[in-house]
Amino acid sequence: GIPLHIIQRGNNRQACFFFRKRGLSPISLLFPCYFLATAEAEGENMRSESNSRKRPILVWIITIFYLISAGWTLFSFYLVYSGAIPLNETQRVYFEAQSTLDILLTIIIASANIIGAILLFMLRRFALHFFLGAFVISMLLTIAQIIFKNWLNVMGGHGLVGAAVGWLINIAIILYAYKLSKK
Repeated sequence: GIPLHIIQRGNNRQACFFFRKRGLSPISLLFPCYFLATAEAEGENMRSESNSRKRPILVWIITIFYLISAGWTLFSFYLVYSGAIPLNETQRVYFEAQSTLDILLTIIIASANIIGAILLFMLRRFALHFFLGAFVISMLLTIAQIIFKNWLNVMGGHGLVGAAVGWLINIAIILYAYKLSKK
């Protein structure tokens, strides 16, 4: 026969079977009952370790926040572009001036935040990169909207305050994701 090496891996390439107190001995390979008894005896250690890997409550809150935020953004676009919300003249001109690039960048920002939230929920370090990318694009898009599209006149002071609060929330989430990525 041909020699064959098989490694069984679990979720995220983690080992399926590991024992702290005793290693997998040749006898456990010859006698599966011994192996199962050993695994059952060590089962409490594996369960207690998996319990310490629970998602923090902030991860749940952030994920729910981004899913609701993305849904609200899509619903708002639908209401504005379908004409369900009456717009004043300034607002109508502003939304008509939105280019395909503006809308595409908004969709990219929302998508990056949703992907970041999903990765954070899965406790993946790469979530930080999506949150940072979405934040930078959002800042640049808002600055461009203020300079070129009359954003401040359309949204008013309340819109600027809302944007600033959103940025502060994003910064807090980015810092939290950074903190989690260092664990």
